[in-house]
Amino acid sequence: MRIAYDLSFEDMDLVCSTAQTLLRVICNGGHAAVLGTDPSKIGIDLSKEVSVWNGVAVSPLEVAYTEDCMKPKFCEADEALDQEVVKA
Repeated sequence: MRIAYDLSFEDMDLVCSTAQTLLRVICNGGHAAVLGTDPSKIGIDLSKEVSVWNGVAVSPLEVAYTEDCMKPKFCEADEALDQEVVKA
C-alpha cells in the first residue's frame, strides 16, 4: 500500500519539506542532533527552527503547496482562443 493514498497534499508537503530540512542538517554535520544523541539539541525541533551547523545556517523550508496552486492558470475561453490562433 502506498503512503500517498492516505495523505493529503498538505501532509505530503510537510513530509517532503521536513525530510529536506533534516537532510540539510545531516549534510552539514548535525547527524547527532537528528538522531537525538546531541544533548545540547534535545527538545529543539530542527524542522521548525533555524539552526547553524559548521557555519551554515539551515532554515526550515516554507510551504510549497497551497489550494490555489491546483486551480487552472487560464480559463477555458483563453485555451479555446489559443487553439484558434494555432489553427490559423
